[in-house]
Amino acid sequence: METKRRVHAGVLAVVAAATLRCGAPGGEAPRSPAAQAPPAATIATARPETRSFARKVSWIGSVRAIASVDLVPTVAGRVEEVVAADERPVRAGAVVFRLGGERIASERASLKARVEALETELSAADASVGRLERQLAARLTTKERLGEAEQARAGIRGRLLEAHAAEDALESQVVVTAPMAGLFTDRRVSAGQSVEPGERLGTILDPSHLRVEATLSGPPPGELRGSRATVRLPDGREVDGIVRRVEARASAAGATVVWIEGPAIDASLRPGETVSGTVALGLAERALAVPATAVVYDENDEAVVFVREGAGFARRGVRTGATEAGWVEIVSGLAAGDVVASRGAYELLHRDFDLQYTPED
Repeated sequence: METKRRVHAGVLAVVAAATLRCGAPGGEAPRSPAAQAPPAATIATARPETRSFARKVSWIGSVRAIASVDLVPTVAGRVEEVVAADERPVRAGAVVFRLGGERIASERASLKARVEALETELSAADASVGRLERQLAARLTTKERLGEAEQARAGIRGRLLEAHAAEDALESQVVVTAPMAGLFTDRRVSAGQSVEPGERLGTILDPSHLRVEATLSGPPPGELRGSRATVRLPDGREVDGIVRRVEARASAAGATVVWIEGPAIDASLRPGETVSGTVALGLAERALAVPATAVVYDENDEAVVFVREGAGFARRGVRTGATEAGWVEIVSGLAAGDVVASRGAYELLHRDFDLQYTPED
């Protein structure tokens, strides 16, 4: 990288020297580019002013639904059918997945056989009770025997009801339904795939009530709940929101995580989108500021300004703050009485570049 800079600077120096030789009257030796300031017409100056800036902190985050429910099976099985379409609305109670497989088929067959056997027993018990009732009417049996038969029949009926309930329970377990109306999303399985109880198959979410889970840059900025937030939409527009919650735990990187909500967020965003923006932290009054054109960035991406010193300009590193309406807050590195280059700062920076990277002989 250093060699490339030196070569580039060497080319610039040769071109500059050739230009100066051609333009110097009478063959007068020109001054070196390092000693020459850019033409005065390219430089304008300004003094810092005191201005008010809105304190802001940047963030990046993801859009989440406030209300969402994971779809999980209660029995092991195989996905026989994905009934609902991906990323489409479903009504409450609608079947989303239908399960099957050998275990479910075996249990279904076993329950069916039990029901059929109990129905046969019940039919026989009904016939026995009917026969005893006729015999009792003819005084050929006793009430005790009839009572015993009726009690036996009632037991069979109870067991049959339990078997039917088990059948119904199994049939309800082999379908996974939407517990609320919403959007079916984040499907994790396909038809033919085996699943276990509690395994997440997909999600139903309410797309009309959203929040942005935002990770703030920098150290914790103090009280944030209720602060106004600006959200930059994917199309470049901006909408407002409010910080409704500050997570008790920081992110894995130690950053502050907040929830931003609001009607404009509900209307403008979709779950899963990545967005960015700022959170307002208050107002900085009487802050020292310079025109945005006065601040340039060097090869290390450090902010610098050029301050008038005598007949020339001196490069000075500064720490910047907020930017607003064409002005940049200067947190440190500049005094109120300084005069800075407000136009032509990049020309001065490039002159410094040639000075700093003079080619070797």
